[in-house]
Amino acid sequence: MKKQNKINVCPQRKIDRLSRVEKLVEKIVIEMIEPREFQRETTEQIRELRESIRELGESQKKTDEQLRKTGEQTRKIGIQLCESDKKFNKVIDSWGIFVGDKVIPFAEEFLRKRAFQKFQVVRD
Repeated sequence: MKKQNKINVCPQRKIDRLSRVEKLVEKIVIEMIEPREFQRETTEQIRELRESIRELGESQKKTDEQLRKTGEQTRKIGIQLCESDKKFNKVIDSWGIFVGDKVIPFAEEFLRKRAFQKFQVVRD
């Protein structure tokens, strides 16, 4: 009789064990699904980040090019200002020479002739 009891108990135990195994498998499958979804989401986020980085890189290239062009224009303007300053200084120097050599003596002579005999120009 003992053998019969063991046989009768065994099928139930097998069913219980099988049921537990099925539950464990189901739990494992469920637990595997979550990481896969997380992995998909993470992969998508990584793709979006790479795309953003690529776009930022392109934007940075455009910004660098604009800065280079602006720097070149600024350099050219600086050269033009320097040349204009030189020309302006030449004009001022020429004007000073003209005033000193032509206008002042003419003004002295003009004022002397007009009865300002005691007039004297003081030069610095």
